[in-house]
Amino acid sequence: MLAQKKYSSLALGFALTLTFCVILIKGSALKWASLSWVVLCSIALTVLLLKRVSGPTKKYQLLTKSAFNVLSPAYLFIAFQLWALLQYALISPDKPASLDQSLIGLGMLFLLAIWWIAVRDSKALTLLFAFFVLSAAMQSFYGLWVYLSGADQLLWMPKVYYLDRPTGFFVNANHFAAYLVLGIILCLSKMMANSPSAYKRSAIIGTFDRLYDVNSVILGLLIITLIASKSIGAMVALSVVVVLIAFEVAKRSQKRKALMIGMIALCLILFLVVLSLDYSFVKSLTSNLSHTFYRRLELSKAAFIMLENTWLTGIGGGAFYSQFSPYRTLEIGNTYYNYAHNDILQFWIEYGLIGVSLLVLFLATLIRDNIRILSQSRSGIQATFAYASIYSTLAVAIHSLVDFPLHIPGFSVCYLVIISVNSLSLINRSQFNDAANRT
Repeated sequence: MLAQKKYSSLALGFALTLTFCVILIKGSALKWASLSWVVLCSIALTVLLLKRVSGPTKKYQLLTKSAFNVLSPAYLFIAFQLWALLQYALISPDKPASLDQSLIGLGMLFLLAIWWIAVRDSKALTLLFAFFVLSAAMQSFYGLWVYLSGADQLLWMPKVYYLDRPTGFFVNANHFAAYLVLGIILCLSKMMANSPSAYKRSAIIGTFDRLYDVNSVILGLLIITLIASKSIGAMVALSVVVVLIAFEVAKRSQKRKALMIGMIALCLILFLVVLSLDYSFVKSLTSNLSHTFYRRLELSKAAFIMLENTWLTGIGGGAFYSQFSPYRTLEIGNTYYNYAHNDILQFWIEYGLIGVSLLVLFLATLIRDNIRILSQSRSGIQATFAYASIYSTLAVAIHSLVDFPLHIPGFSVCYLVIISVNSLSLINRSQFNDAANRT
């Protein structure tokens, strides 16, 4: 038993370190840093497998229909990585880029395998939540300090652009904003999953109690930093999620009619406030937004032309950069030639309908698992990650229509872990008999 606890602690330490050290990779993946991270993931997984001290496994656990149902997220994610390797070998016109992308994907697979071992530790999900929220808070402090002080240095690296916006450890404010949205959704999910019995006093006193809660303080900090980042895509994505969360809370409340009326009244007040703004200010704001919108629209049009020839099998992960130039027009300019600024479209171009279908099915199985957990209990740390998985997937889908957050290592790795941990826990429980030792 003592050896098992040491093994679980070792796995959890590896999992947390490798999840959050990838945030330090600057902006879009630096080759040497990304590949070093992949090597560390593979070494850590090898060490854990060599030192493995497991509980009694269930016989023939891979042969039953129920086991296949539980293991389906793992099968789909492995199938996607194998498809990426097959593209590299047979299809991709840019083999170095596809090989790099495939290796990073394998690193993510290794990391999820480490988390599959780590979730057996009863503290795993609690520590993951704490690490992520504290990481987002620390980066918010740092990003706001750089923003307010006008500093031009991000610790070990100079700020090349976005000098007028908080960026945390990210270079681009929009990508940092996507990370902040994950943190905000985690904090909101924690509030939703709080047991009602934790607040036995009156509603007014309970509300003031929550204002002094650490989770609420960090939530306020993250929201302030998100607004300062001026990322329209991230704020729109979060707004949609907040509206859905508000209706979910109202639906579960005993005073849902009053809450519904209050939310409608608040929306009307906000609408009247917008109408009362200075016309020149609104015109300036909408003109900047329309310019950005049309630039991305032109880019998407060019990408859709590219998609016509690659829709089934794709061109290989990472190959978009080298293959997009013939489709880029002068109207688009040089600013947006390296990414499609639409992750959904770019994934389709790179991995084809085959790869995108595997990813969509993978996400669908994760959401299925999290809905299953919420049907059993709406409180606790697993419920927190269940809410976060569902709402963050919606937010990422919206934000990905105008940006490329899933191509940023520090964001994509954390997002993948957040949405996968509950499914990994279910897989672990299906494989081992000592379920009482897990979260």
